[in-house]
Amino acid sequence: MTLYDMLARTAANAPAAPALRFRDRTWHYGELLAAVDGFAAGVSALGVSKRGRIALLLPNCPPFVIAYLGASRAGATVVPINVLYRPDEARYILLDSDVEVLITAEPFRPLV
Repeated sequence: MTLYDMLARTAANAPAAPALRFRDRTWHYGELLAAVDGFAAGVSALGVSKRGRIALLLPNCPPFVIAYLGASRAGATVVPINVLYRPDEARYILLDSDVEVLITAEPFRPLV
């Protein structure tokens, strides 16, 4: 059973149960599953291949969870990149891992 399978099962049994709490926002299992499925569909629409690589340059927050599970749902391999890396460290990982897509947030744009 994958993490996505566990999420889907829990969302089916308890969609209104809290799944994530971050700052003043609570994500319930049903909405988390919908966000993960939406991300997976978006990645697939971008043409990311099964077993393709998606880099995540995001802090520890709900978008990271959604992107991680969504990329996995789409069949891609996730390449997490620590937001504290220096530009040369992030560049090495991006080039060495042969990623197809990089998911990040505006504050990390200069790093990229």
